[in-house]
Amino acid sequence: MDNKMPNQVGWGERVAYAMSDFGCNTIFQIVGTYFLVFCTDTLGVAAAAVTGLFAITAIIDSIDGVIWGQFIDRTHTKWGKSRILVVVCHSICHLLCDGLYGATTIRNG
Repeated sequence: MDNKMPNQVGWGERVAYAMSDFGCNTIFQIVGTYFLVFCTDTLGVAAAAVTGLFAITAIIDSIDGVIWGQFIDRTHTKWGKSRILVVVCHSICHLLCDGLYGATTIRNG
């Protein structure tokens, strides 16, 4: 007798999501730590100000997750629900990171 619910996620998919989440969080923590060191050492921003910035972004992130979820659920393109958003958002993020970290290269010569 199979007690599995019809919509239950299998163990293989659970492990895949866990590994993906672990990898994403690892990269996020590495980039966050680098940004903290970059702001304090290179830009000369006070550590308390950077901590406040991190706190504000955590609050914004908790709110915008719901908004992005609704936006993705209502997006229907020939490429799928979120592929176009991923491409556009990653492109914007890439340009912003180039601008942030490239500005110090120009400033420092």
